[in-house]
Amino acid sequence: MDLADQWLTILCHIFPNENIDIEGLSCNDIAKEFFLLDNDQVNSNAQNEALSFSLHQLHNDLPSRRFKYTILIGSLPEFMFQNQLQNVLKSLLEAILFNSGGENYDSKLRKSAIAAIEKIIRKCSVDAACDGTTAINRDTTRIIFDGLLKAMNDYSSNSRGDVGFIVREAAMSGIETLLFHVTEQDPSLFEKSDWQLYLGNLLQQTAEKMDRTRAHAGAIFIRIIHSDVADAKKIPRLNALQTLFPKKFPDFFKRGRSADIFSRLIKLLPMKEYAYPVLSGIVASSGGYVSQSMCQHARSAVAKYLRESSKENKQQFNDFLEMVLLVYENNNRTDSHPFPSCVMNILETESVTSTDALKIEVIISTACAMIEFSESIRCHAADQLYVALMTFEDSLTNYRTKQLMALLAETVWLDSLSGLRTAITQIYQVFDLSANHLL
Repeated sequence: MDLADQWLTILCHIFPNENIDIEGLSCNDIAKEFFLLDNDQVNSNAQNEALSFSLHQLHNDLPSRRFKYTILIGSLPEFMFQNQLQNVLKSLLEAILFNSGGENYDSKLRKSAIAAIEKIIRKCSVDAACDGTTAINRDTTRIIFDGLLKAMNDYSSNSRGDVGFIVREAAMSGIETLLFHVTEQDPSLFEKSDWQLYLGNLLQQTAEKMDRTRAHAGAIFIRIIHSDVADAKKIPRLNALQTLFPKKFPDFFKRGRSADIFSRLIKLLPMKEYAYPVLSGIVASSGGYVSQSMCQHARSAVAKYLRESSKENKQQFNDFLEMVLLVYENNNRTDSHPFPSCVMNILETESVTSTDALKIEVIISTACAMIEFSESIRCHAADQLYVALMTFEDSLTNYRTKQLMALLAETVWLDSLSGLRTAITQIYQVFDLSANHLL
C-alpha cells in the first residue's frame, strides 16, 4: 500500500519548515533520512513525535485513516521502536480490542493491527532481562500473548453473520509468529500453560463451523506440534497429538473431511487438558447455521463416545455431562452455542439430589424439549430425546423406555403447547419429575 500521504502528513507535522521530498523512497529510506542523525543515532525527539502522532491516528474517526496508520506503524524499521516498543505494541493491541461490537466494530482494522504486531515481532530481538522498551522481554511476551488470545475469541457478528472470523484467523497466525520467534531465542518465555491455552484454542477452532477458519487453525496446529520448538515437557500429550494429527496431512481440516475430523477430535475428550475447548467447538458444530453433514458427523462422533464411555467408564461419562453443562453455562449469551438458559435452573431444581448420570442426561434432553415454546424447537428436541432413549436403552432398565419412545413417536409436537400437556406430564412422571411449573 502507498503510504506517501501518511508520511507527508507526519513529516510536515514534525518538520514544518523543511522542503520535504519523499518521491520514490521506501518506508525504510524515509525513516533513515528523517529520523537518523549523522552518527546513525536515532533522533529521539523526532521519533517520539512521529510515533505519538501515528498512534493517535489509531483512534481517528475515519476508519480509512486508522487502517492506513496501522499499516504504516507495522512497516517502520526496528530503530523507530527504540525505547518505545512496549508502548507501540500496547497501542496496537488496544486498536484490536477496543469497541467490542456494534456499529463501530471494524474487523479490517483489527486484522491490520495484528498484522502490524506480527511485523514488529519479526524485527525485534528477544531479551528476557531487558525492560521491554527496546526488545521483547517476558512482560512484552505476556502482553502480546494475552491480547491475541483474547482476539482468538472474537465472535462478533452483524447482518452478514460472523465477521469476527477474520480477527480470529489473524490472531492465530499472530500467536504462531510470536511463539516461534520467542521460543527459538528463549524457550523459557513460553510457559506450559501458554502452550496448553493456545493449542486448546486452536483445537476449538478446528472443530467449529467455518471451513476456511477450521482449515487455517488446523494447518497452524499441525505445523506447531510437528515443529522443532515443540517440547514434550511443555505440551501436554504431545505424542498423542502427533499420532492423531500426522504431519503428512496439512489439509486435514479442510472442507469435506468433517467425518474424519470429528472421529479424531472426539478422542481428545478424555484428555482433561483439551477436553473443554474441543467440546465447545463440537457443540458449535452440532447446531445452528452449518451444513447438514457437519452436524451429523459431529453428533455421530459424540453419540459413539457416549455409548462407549457409558459402558466402559462411568466417571468419564459423568465428567462429559458436567463439561457439557459448563460449555452451555459459559456461552449462554453466545449465538454459536444456542441453548435454553433455563435448562440450568431445571437441572438444579429437579436433579439436585440425583447421582444417576444417565438420568441427568435424559432430564436435560427432556427439559429442553418441554420448555421451548417454539414448535420447531419442540419437535427437534423430542427427536433428540427419542435418540437418547434408543442410545441408552440398555442402561435405562428402571424406566419404561418402550412406552416413552412410542409416546414420542405418536405425539404431534407441532400442536399447541396446551394440547401437549398430557404427553409432557406422562414423560415427566416416568422420571418422577414434576412438569407443573412448565405448563
